Order: sequence, then structure tokens, then C-alpha cells
Amino acid sequence: MAYKKSEEKRGIILEAALRVFQKKGYKNVSMTDIIQESKISKGGIYLYFKSVREIYETLINQPQRDDSILTDKKLPAKTKIRLFLQSQMDEILNPENNMITANYEYLFSIKDELPPEIMNKRFSEAVSTIKKILDEGNKNGELNVDSKYLAQHIVWFLEGVRLSSTVTQIKKSDLSRQISGLLKQIEANK
Repeated sequence: MAYKKSEEKRGIILEAALRVFQKKGYKNVSMTDIIQESKISKGGIYLYFKSVREIYETLINQPQRDDSILTDKKLPAKTKIRLFLQSQMDEILNPENNMITANYEYLFSIKDELPPEIMNKRFSEAVSTIKKILDEGNKNGELNVDSKYLAQHIVWFLEGVRLSSTVTQIKKSDLSRQISGLLKQIEANK
């Protein structure tokens, strides 16, 4: 029973911290912000976490995205790519519901501590996920694309838009036009 209660309290802290990071980014968050949002005492929070950074790293190391769309064997590859890009667009256009700013602030704050292999692995995993879908489309005849090149292009495109969204307001119509153009490029290669 005590274990369940402690896991519940830890979950409350993480949920509150997520809301704070979404509102304030990473660099402007203090333990006081998380204490106020969670309504848990300072001592109560420090039982579970020693710092804002530890809380943040716990959050980002939890599975956060539902990639079931990408692994659904029933969906055609074109549909998977379209749904994936739509979900990315929704995330970018709703900064109050995402951690984009916080993620970049965190990464820039630790860049000197971060071995390049970690970021290379992150990039490679993202490319690999998209490449698998494009390969599936090539295999079943839906697509005829250079899957490695196109997967890299999509990841770089999305990273650029995410980073831009932290310093400028991106219009839905502009992003939608860019994603539509990308989809047309993918589908034109059939």
C-alpha cells in the first residue's frame, strides 16, 4: 500500500512538472514552481527528486508518444506518413501542450555534457522509424522513393520547424502548405 501511495505522489509531481515545463520552458522553471503546481511540500518533492533537472530527465525518459499509427500493419504507408506528419503539425502548432521549447532549452543547457553519440542515436532512431514506413510503401508498390534520403529530409525538416517554432509564431496555413508539398513530393515519386 505504501509503495502505491509513493508512486501516486511521484506521478502527481511529474504531471505537475510537465504542465510547468509546457508553460515556462526549461530554463525558467524552479523547484518552487513545481512545488506550487503539485501542491506537494518542498520536503515531499525532495523525497523523490533532487533537482529540476532530475525531474525533467525523468519526464523525457518516459515514453510519451503513441507510435501505434506507425506500426499499424493495416494502414497503407501513405496514410501512416500523412497521419504522422499531421500529428507533428498539431504538436508544433500547440506550444501550450508540448515540450518543444523546454526540450531545446534543456539540450542547449547540457550540450557540453552530452556525448555526440546520444544526439546521433536520437536522429538515427527518428530516421529509422520513418524509413521503415517508406520501405514498406516501396515494397507494396505505393511508393517509389529513396527511403533513406527522404526519411532524413523529413526529420531535418521537422527539427527545423520545431526549432523555428520556439522563436517565431508559425501559421497553420504556412505549415500546412509545407507539409502538403512534402506529401505531394512523396506521392509524386510513384
